[in-house]
Amino acid sequence: MYRTLVLSGFLAVLCVVAVTAGEYKDARVTKVDKGKDKTTVTFTYKNEKGEEVTKTLPASDKVTYWGSKKGEKFEYTDTEKLFAGINDKGRTGTVVTDEKDSHITAINFGKGKMKDKSDARED
Repeated sequence: MYRTLVLSGFLAVLCVVAVTAGEYKDARVTKVDKGKDKTTVTFTYKNEKGEEVTKTLPASDKVTYWGSKKGEKFEYTDTEKLFAGINDKGRTGTVVTDEKDSHITAINFGKGKMKDKSDARED
């Protein structure tokens, strides 16, 4: 009985953490400002009402940028080239934030499935 209670509490906390992290699917990244101290990302997404909302958030220190080529997902290691490819129309992807929705933790510009995180490469 005690194990069931502890497991239920753990699962409840896990669900709250998973729900509070923000994930903005089909967001359009329109601007990336890479400063000396921090990088800020501006993106536009549609909220539940269908209205376009523009948000600017700082990127966390360990943010990852993902893409896909030929159905395989990979991590961008050359971020300068990636940021140069963002034009006025922006680039569509999924923006993932932390639990407090205060920092960006990952941006996925692809639709492929993750095979292995060790397959990071420049593109």
